[in-house]
Amino acid sequence: LETYFPEGCKWTTPIGGLFIFAWVPEKVNTKELVYECVKKYKVTYVPGQSFFVDGSGTNTMRLNFSYPSMDEIEEGIKRLAQAIKEKL
Repeated sequence: LETYFPEGCKWTTPIGGLFIFAWVPEKVNTKELVYECVKKYKVTYVPGQSFFVDGSGTNTMRLNFSYPSMDEIEEGIKRLAQAIKEKL
């Protein structure tokens, strides 16, 4: 994430679990972006808005790291970063 995500993004550093929670710049709606990511970049994530009871969090996402290999994670982050950069 540090290497590929654009400026203005931040994320949690997990000490366990299955997911990293990430924030992207506010102008990027991750609920809309996920469709383009799947279709164009063949990568996906869980839009974070579903985890906010007040409907906020439109610029957040959950990234799973429990199944893919390190190489697959790096490639997925590259693709996801490109999609975010295009929206900026």
